[in-house]
Amino acid sequence: VFGGYEFADVNFPKNKLKSSESHGLRLGTRYELTEIVDLDPLLKFEHRESKTRQHSNSLGFTGKWVYRPNPRTTLTAAYADERIPSYDASRLQFQSTRPSVEVAYELTPLTTLTLGAQQETQRSGGQDILTGNSGGNSRSKRFGFAGNIRWQVREKSHIEVNYNYARSTTSDYTNHTLRFAFET
Repeated sequence: VFGGYEFADVNFPKNKLKSSESHGLRLGTRYELTEIVDLDPLLKFEHRESKTRQHSNSLGFTGKWVYRPNPRTTLTAAYADERIPSYDASRLQFQSTRPSVEVAYELTPLTTLTLGAQQETQRSGGQDILTGNSGGNSRSKRFGFAGNIRWQVREKSHIEVNYNYARSTTSDYTNHTLRFAFET
């Protein structure tokens, strides 16, 4: 069983009002199926505040399949599902699903470099809380690439610096995310 705290600063270069900061708590477990294959389910609660001072909370689940072909390399396939009950303080539901793959390589015994790719589908819909009108449904897709450096501080603790790039295939949207995290 593991847990952690996460801080994220998300910036949208073309629309600064969409930029946000978030604070999150994570709780998960790692289950070893064989000596080289693990399953990692994770629950995450996150509080997000946009630059326009709108707040939202989210609850997410991530499941990972982890395979280690050799002692220095790890391949991971993951699926994440995140739901935000009150997105931008007006919609009743927002959902994001993300299948992804990544390769991690141990540079030194205490430092690991990870590169990955993902495809995300976002859906929103429901009734507008402010007007009571049906807000309709919307759907968008985007792809992204990520790079991550992880430093092992102690046997069961680490610090991470992560950069994500995402681009929408359905609109003129580009996102850059820089994340710093500590887990113990």
